[in-house]
Amino acid sequence: MHDRIALDGIIMKCSGIPRIDRTNPDCAVARIAIDRLAERRDAADAAKREAEFEQLREELRLGEEQHRLERENERKVDAYTLPLVPIEPLGPKTAANAATASSVADAGAPRRSPLVGQTQH
Repeated sequence: MHDRIALDGIIMKCSGIPRIDRTNPDCAVARIAIDRLAERRDAADAAKREAEFEQLREELRLGEEQHRLERENERKVDAYTLPLVPIEPLGPKTAANAATASSVADAGAPRRSPLVGQTQH
């Protein structure tokens, strides 16, 4: 098994003459050695494939994490940059609308003191 040249020579000799293959103990030992070498190679290939798979999976995970962070950053809202919303609804201001609104406010509700930043009408 350690000498690949001798192993290849024995395998070639055993595969050339089928009668020698069954009776020669060297052929049986060579077949066992070839099987063990194949198992080692298969195990090494499997380990290599597993390492490649883990590397690709890690790259995919990092890519998805980056994509998720980008989506979160797009959705974040900075409260300090939002536009101010007026307290009173905007609409056409006419003298009739203003008079109606002030008479409704005067008639039914008691007067309250204004809040900070508000003016009293």
